[in-house]
Amino acid sequence: MKNALLFSFFPLWIFGPNCMYKDWDAQHYKLNSQLHYENAMNVINQLSFRGDEVVLDIGCGDGRITYDIAKRVPHGSMIGIDPSANMIEEAKKSFADVKNMSFEQIGAEDFTFDILFDLIVSFFALHYVSNHEKVLENIFTALKPNGTFIALMALRQPDIATYDYWSDIFAGQEKWNTKTEAEYKYMLEKAGFKNIIVKAEETSYFFATKKDLFNWIWGCAPYIAGFDQEKALQIATEIVDTIANGKEENIEMKGPNLYVKAEKT
Repeated sequence: MKNALLFSFFPLWIFGPNCMYKDWDAQHYKLNSQLHYENAMNVINQLSFRGDEVVLDIGCGDGRITYDIAKRVPHGSMIGIDPSANMIEEAKKSFADVKNMSFEQIGAEDFTFDILFDLIVSFFALHYVSNHEKVLENIFTALKPNGTFIALMALRQPDIATYDYWSDIFAGQEKWNTKTEAEYKYMLEKAGFKNIIVKAEETSYFFATKKDLFNWIWGCAPYIAGFDQEKALQIATEIVDTIANGKEENIEMKGPNLYVKAEKT
């Protein structure tokens, strides 16, 4: 029996941590990532910019959020990184004319730059990484003194692979490497960050139709760790049916995020 708790959080959180490193369908993501974009912009719109900052976006995807930040630093520079070749290709193609922005194919655990950053951001990407400690070490090293790190990511929830219906499907599969508030705060402190804010925030997401919900989920479903596309389609369809609960329109889904803000003093 499907456990209702499964859908108290993003269904995408069933995917393995290697999801980000298997290449994405950048066009599908571009058309169906509005929820991620809106959540990121809610955070970005609360920030104040001088206009000359040097900014890094980790897990930049198709570059849409990266571009919105680049517009706020016309006398600075913006770099977006992502391990997906398809995403970086799409970002470079879409924003080729933006002079103060560039993109590089590299993962959060591997990046190094010769420059330091005033601000490093990451939106809905870091729950994919295997080694959070290494990522935070890289971020701390890459920040200027008094630089700021801001992120949104999935919050750890009950492991759906333990639920009766899903136990066989997910037996032996890798899980997302999400963290609790306390765990992430501890890792930030260990990395050297100060003025740390880590908090859970629940958000409701609304889909006009069941098809819209499916398209959003399917943005990552083909890359469920260890599954071929046919199996991923089956899982995604069952998830959509359970969330929709018989509705074809005006579907609500709730999901908690982890908001992080920390400084290098």
